[in-house]
Amino acid sequence: MNITKGERERILWRRLSAQHLDRRYPRSSLKEVVGACGVQNTPPGSASISLIARIDGISPDEVRHQLEDDRMLVQAWSLRAAPHIFPVDDYHTFTQGLLPWEETFLRHFIKGAVDSLDKVELSVTELTEIMFPAVTEVLDGIGLNKARLAGEVADLMCSRISSNLHNLWNAPGPFGRFGETLVGYGLYIGSLAGAVCHGPRKGTSALLVRPDQWLDPLAPSDPLKARMDLVRKYLHCYGPSTPGSMAAWSGLHPQQVSEMWKCISEEVMQVSLGGRGMWLLASDREELERPPRS
Repeated sequence: MNITKGERERILWRRLSAQHLDRRYPRSSLKEVVGACGVQNTPPGSASISLIARIDGISPDEVRHQLEDDRMLVQAWSLRAAPHIFPVDDYHTFTQGLLPWEETFLRHFIKGAVDSLDKVELSVTELTEIMFPAVTEVLDGIGLNKARLAGEVADLMCSRISSNLHNLWNAPGPFGRFGETLVGYGLYIGSLAGAVCHGPRKGTSALLVRPDQWLDPLAPSDPLKARMDLVRKYLHCYGPSTPGSMAAWSGLHPQQVSEMWKCISEEVMQVSLGGRGMWLLASDREELERPPRS
């Protein structure tokens, strides 16, 4: 199906609408707005500005209340390993839905750590297998900032890795000890795996906590459903689009996204935009045909 010039304008309008930028929404729509595709919170506090642009009468204090008191919202490292805010109901979608399941995919997500991992001859899988239990142990009942958490986890891990690596593990580097730097990268994977999330703010940063202690009990996770839901959310907000564009948006390896994309192949339709094949949720086609609101 070819998309005409008039339909291009409708695509732009539909994207604005899907991302809640077409008008100001009532405060009761907070969960819907935040859950569309998550809201990035870098630099800290910028998520509140994004929500103020979308929701009538919302304030930074209200956003903080929903994160720290009601805990209807949660913040965690998510898309592109950046901190995002999203509804607790969508926790699995924005964490496990991104979690790489192969070593190649894991290395792509934390590509900045690859050279260091090779120096200690550890795969990302091996790093996380040692690291996640240490994170769980260190964060039991407390919250720590990233630097302190990385330091304490690195100390604990030092006794669990080969003694041949101890000198390198404890060697100083530009961002702390060598091991601390690796743990810092590993925490991004840990966030997707449900080992850590952001909790209450202390000063200018949020403390890191265990999701199982910070949040009410979550529904059982379903990795396939989480991946499918993430692709649906992406296409609803940004479609028509391509797996390559979703890879850039998410920070995931293109092959990982292609495999996730196939999981909803029966729910999408191909369209031609400027001679380029793109995909749209079939359920969004009717909405695309509606004229933009004046």
